[in-house]
Amino acid sequence: MTDLFKQNLSKDFKLKAFALLVALSLEFFFYSPENSMRELVPSLLVFTNLPENAIMTSPLYGANGIPAEVEVEGPMPIVKQLQQRLLKIPYRVSEKSIPGSITLKLETSMVPVPPGVKVLKIYSNFKTARIDLIKEKDE
Repeated sequence: MTDLFKQNLSKDFKLKAFALLVALSLEFFFYSPENSMRELVPSLLVFTNLPENAIMTSPLYGANGIPAEVEVEGPMPIVKQLQQRLLKIPYRVSEKSIPGSITLKLETSMVPVPPGVKVLKIYSNFKTARIDLIKEKDE
């Protein structure tokens, strides 16, 4: 067993050591503080579990998502990729609050971001939303 281990370790040892050195240097480059940046990323607060018989009446056009911005910090290449697309934040509404007005509790843990990126804060102009039930018109 140890002979097999020694044989595999010594075979192409220089190449394996070089590959390990390159991998570690890339890791340190991408996650180094000098390569880190803090930016605002455009995002959309999306309600994931609205029943079919409910509609969001406030804010206007809120059913398509509520605009927000997320302040993130992380490796420059990853943060730049996040800035180029609209970040969707899933928001679950308690069925007990339908119909009615709900206060939006925005937590940084709600935001899906890649590993290595930290969510610092969520900014939104909307603090409440109103959800009403759809009623069918009697003829």
